[in-house]
Amino acid sequence: MKLDLHLPMEETSDNFDEKFFSIGDYGMVFDILRNKMYSNPILAICREYSCNARDAHREVGKADQPIEIHLPNNLEPYFKIKDFGPGISPDRVENIFIKYGASTKRDDNTQTGAFGTGSKSGFSYTDSFSVLTNFNGTQYNYSCYIDATKVGKLVLLSESKTTEPNGTEIIIPVQSKNFKEFNVWTEQSCRHWKVKPIITGGNISWADLSIAIEGKDWFLANSKDYYSGNISLIVDGILYNLDKSDISKYIDVGIFKSFKNDFYLICGIGEVSLSASRESIYLDEKTQKIIQKKIESFKNDLKEKIHLKIKEITNLFQANVYVNHNLKKLFHDLSFLGKFEWHGIELVTKDYYNYSLGCNNFVFTKGKYSRKNGTDPDKLSRSTYNYLNFTENSVIYINDLEIEDPSPKHVKKAFLDDPTLKSLQLITPTVKTTIDILYKDHHLDKMDCKLLSSLTNKPKSYTSSGNRLIIYKLSKFDDYDNIFQHISYADMENDSNKKVICKLRKSTYYSKVTRQAVSTKFNLSYEFMKKLARTFLNYSFYGVSEEIDQSRLDEEFSSFEDLDDFIDDNITNNQNFDLIKNCFAKSIFPKLNHFILSNYKQLKDNIKTNNSLAISYIELNKLLQNMLVDNDMIWLYQFINGSIVDSQIFQYLKEHPELDIIRLENNFKNKYPLLDKIQYPDDCIAEIIDYINLIDKN
Repeated sequence: MKLDLHLPMEETSDNFDEKFFSIGDYGMVFDILRNKMYSNPILAICREYSCNARDAHREVGKADQPIEIHLPNNLEPYFKIKDFGPGISPDRVENIFIKYGASTKRDDNTQTGAFGTGSKSGFSYTDSFSVLTNFNGTQYNYSCYIDATKVGKLVLLSESKTTEPNGTEIIIPVQSKNFKEFNVWTEQSCRHWKVKPIITGGNISWADLSIAIEGKDWFLANSKDYYSGNISLIVDGILYNLDKSDISKYIDVGIFKSFKNDFYLICGIGEVSLSASRESIYLDEKTQKIIQKKIESFKNDLKEKIHLKIKEITNLFQANVYVNHNLKKLFHDLSFLGKFEWHGIELVTKDYYNYSLGCNNFVFTKGKYSRKNGTDPDKLSRSTYNYLNFTENSVIYINDLEIEDPSPKHVKKAFLDDPTLKSLQLITPTVKTTIDILYKDHHLDKMDCKLLSSLTNKPKSYTSSGNRLIIYKLSKFDDYDNIFQHISYADMENDSNKKVICKLRKSTYYSKVTRQAVSTKFNLSYEFMKKLARTFLNYSFYGVSEEIDQSRLDEEFSSFEDLDDFIDDNITNNQNFDLIKNCFAKSIFPKLNHFILSNYKQLKDNIKTNNSLAISYIELNKLLQNMLVDNDMIWLYQFINGSIVDSQIFQYLKEHPELDIIRLENNFKNKYPLLDKIQYPDDCIAEIIDYINLIDKN
């Protein structure tokens, strides 16, 4: 790497006595260079020796040939770097390899080194290491070690002839506790190399950068940290992290707050300055200007690349998907990129939840993409929105059939035809929000929309009034969110129950479409309609939209009973549904006689006197028990007519004394006093019957 060496201006005079700085204690200086130079000695070793080996290949024109790295393990506890470069001649060993500050790379921008320190980095970890080099047919085996003076020495252990090609091996003994560190830092040192080394002695899992977008001399890579935005330089394949607080002094780093990913700038050898240890970027004036220039170039390149990508997208929907899915995965805020347009139409860049359609968008999802997250991979689920979802692997359909409430069966074919499909959006126009309005206001005609009719061969059905109405049936099941469910005409026609027709009003509740019966006379509720279905089991309740003309309703459902008339006849004015059916649920009455009720048949069959007071008391208990079981009917009555007050109950009992359980119970106790004393023991039923018959006979 070429170094910018600035020689100072020098003015001298013969009158001055010149003195040169020198080193007084070589051991102390060597110890500083050895132990104080690197903050991470193992990383320094992995970086320096691997880069030196790569430089050796470049020196002899073998840049595309990988070097070899042996990782330490229990059987072979050493770290070894092997290259197939020029080897190290004895002259080079003496004048370059063992001297600090000596380097052959200072005027060469094809090689990484320049400071003359990398070959000595092994001493930062160990007191001794080995160098084995082949040079022009001779193999030299050196030992590098620290002597008693704390100064490093190099000793030639052997010299022999060899037929092996030129090259060098650096062998460093490693303690077992550091095996993993050598693995980790080797990976980091060589992660960004175009030609990665051959690894032996162990395995390296090279980090997957997952490049999200790249350009000239830069790229964004997915980060595990959602709020990352780290800035790094890659100089000749070596990673250097930049501190935002340091570069913010001369560069606006506000843009990086929008990044969800790590940002990398790529620099060539010699473009920027490095610290003497080569552990970090040296932010001198030259380096500051280079970084500033590259970041400005990146901003322009990024905008140009994104806008060109949008222009190449085939339809408006996919253009919005690219912005709202792809770009929002990269950036927290897109405002720094300016306004996005696709063929003159502005794209959604803020909150597409505000991209309201004015009608329902039924979104069907499958398998693991389903909101229900079911275990069935073919299961389709449905959600309801009033806006478009700009998500990938999604397709838009327009509902052109007489189906107001589509179900998964209507769109199943689309998922079968395209296994990659994650979601299908079915937009259902209304009288107010027509397809023409959707085309004009939301440009659906430019979103490659398909028609729902293309998924089915089912013909449309017609009557004399035109298209058949969409029919719903009141469910007898406890489904609060959807008590009226879409059914076919055939199902309705095959229903043998008596039928009631009602008008329905549609609303959206927590993204779910619900339908509720409406009345001109009563304020109905979901719970009322559910209880109505459970109470009148021989009736079926059907519904159509309240927007349907009454004349058409009268024509097609002339045999059906109107809901309001049904409520009047069966609840409000039902002569068979007396007030007594409600009043005995009131707390002013005592509990029924459960002993009599549990022995009802035996008592009734064996009491001999037909007009016995006991028979009247027994029958009234049974009658009231049957009435109180019908809680839904009681609830319906009070929902329509209002709650019954105590004064109404007393007035009714006054008019119907034969139903006054309190009066009858008192008369019963007075006539059969012994029964009140014995508390009705279960094993004395025969004796009780004999006692009642005896009293009645007398």
